[in-house]
Amino acid sequence: MIYLWKCDREQFVEFISRRTPVLTKGVVKSEILEDFSVQGDDILLAWNSSPTEVFSLPRAAIVAEGKTQDFLAWCSTYFRNIRPFTAHCRVESPSNARLAASASATNWTTGNRSVDLGLIITEAIAYSIGRVDINRLPFSAFTRTMSYAIAKAVRNYEVTTVSSQEYQDHIEQGWEATRKLVGNAPLELSPSDIRSVWETVLFCESQNNKSNDLLANALREIKLEGQLSKNSWINLMPDAEIASKLWIAMEGPREGRVVAVEHGIQVLGKGTKSTRKIRAFAMGYLASRVRPGSLDHLSLVFPLIDDLRESLLWYGVCAGIVPETTVDNYSKGLGWLMRRELGRPSHWLERPVCDIALPELKTLLENREDGKPEFRTISRGVLDVEILPLISTNVRWVDQTDSEVVYKREIQKSLFREESRLDMEVHEILRRIEESAMSLDAIREHVERALGKSKPKRRSRRK
Repeated sequence: MIYLWKCDREQFVEFISRRTPVLTKGVVKSEILEDFSVQGDDILLAWNSSPTEVFSLPRAAIVAEGKTQDFLAWCSTYFRNIRPFTAHCRVESPSNARLAASASATNWTTGNRSVDLGLIITEAIAYSIGRVDINRLPFSAFTRTMSYAIAKAVRNYEVTTVSSQEYQDHIEQGWEATRKLVGNAPLELSPSDIRSVWETVLFCESQNNKSNDLLANALREIKLEGQLSKNSWINLMPDAEIASKLWIAMEGPREGRVVAVEHGIQVLGKGTKSTRKIRAFAMGYLASRVRPGSLDHLSLVFPLIDDLRESLLWYGVCAGIVPETTVDNYSKGLGWLMRRELGRPSHWLERPVCDIALPELKTLLENREDGKPEFRTISRGVLDVEILPLISTNVRWVDQTDSEVVYKREIQKSLFREESRLDMEVHEILRRIEESAMSLDAIREHVERALGKSKPKRRSRRK
């Protein structure tokens, strides 16, 4: 049930100042958000329970199209202690309000398994290689990815809505604008690269779509059959003979698959811009076949991090979409925690869980010259921003005058070059150790089979 009350700004100030219930005669009760008109300085306030009995801040305020930032600037003047205002009450245009009202839990993950988790994890890792220990990334490093925002969207809105160009534009622009506003550094993967992968994933969702999209058809085949047929694989590769050899190797023992991935890197690492997306897909798929359904061999793709970084994303897609996926178990159950957070029930008339919404962040930061505005956040150093109704991302948010922050920054400067230089070397050494261990296991198994001996217990290895 929705309770609506239309007022002007003067009445709104009086309502907040007096903290008294709304008069019953002014409240409209409705099952759905029906057609309504908001013009000029009109404000349509919405609650999920009657505001006529006790005072309660509205859950949402709907203002005229193009008036959102003006209204929020006005709120920052009149309600200085309710700041950010959008941390307590959503402020939406009529079009965004209708979008929010259409949201409901979907069953998208039922048919797509853990593909969204694979994308979130690999996107976060793609940003972190050579900078930090990827095994110690905080949870916020994953929730601040663009893939996390899209994964939240497909859980709250129908695929036809999320896959539309308009909605994809809103997510991409909102996510990128949030990072730029707070001064977070540009990332190696562009939003358009991430969006391109997601567009194929969402396009693949249409089971009746008989298209000529090579990657969508290939992904649909992986989803249904667990892997590509030989012909489908050859169609992805620039050379049929090399593709056949790689196919044979990938059907063999695991150490042979590792060698095939190394060969694939040489073949797919270089090429024209027009073939980049297909090459990235083929490389991600090839690496995912070393151990189908897992992310255990991500390091095999690291040598391509400069030339074909988005191949990591396709690895995550291919590992997450197959029937035997174990992506949820990655890094001590990180995927399960992510699944829990993404699946939390949400409704546009529940209180926001963000620190601030993007329009208010723009209002407070644009053309500001005296540093960041002061307001409270849930977590120190992290700002959770709602970029669309029910869709949030987070960014680093640090007071640049904080003495502790300044001290840590100086320490990091002195260590960064040496740490960055060593990081890739360590990853390469660990990868070669893993490959050697797999080769030794294969040799032992071959000898045991030849001698007809029982198989002893394998030694444990670091994953």
